This record gives sequence, C-alpha cells and structure tokens, in this order.
Amino acid sequence: MPQVTFSDRWLQSLKAASSTEYSDSVCPNLRLRVGRRSKTFSVMIGPAGSRRRVMLGKYPSLSLTEARRKAAG
Repeated sequence: MPQVTFSDRWLQSLKAASSTEYSDSVCPNLRLRVGRRSKTFSVMIGPAGSRRRVMLGKYPSLSLTEARRKAAG
C-alpha cells in the first residue's frame, strides 16, 4: 500500500479507481480507499495481527483535518 502525505489538493486530484488504498504518512493509521464512486477514510485499530478497520466517513463530507483528528484518538 502506498504511503502518501495526504493534502486537500492531492485528494481532489484523485480519479476513480478499482479500489486503491493509501496510508497517510502524517497519521499512519489513517487510510483512504479510492473506489469507483467514492473516497472513504478509515482508521486501523488494534494490535498487529488482529487489526480491524473502522470507517470514518467519505471525502469531501469529512474533511482531511477532521479525519486526522478522529484517527488520532
């Protein structure tokens, strides 16, 4: 999975894809899944080996700042 420093400009430039996932270099547990219809933020929680994904919301309804705040705790 590519690790990228998320920014609003980068998020806006992303085109629809067949389920591509990115990890944020600023907030390592924050993930962005880019699908054909939406861009969805999630966070990975739990210890290694038993981690699970928790959906935070869809971009742009959920801003990058708010997604990082939720992912941080």
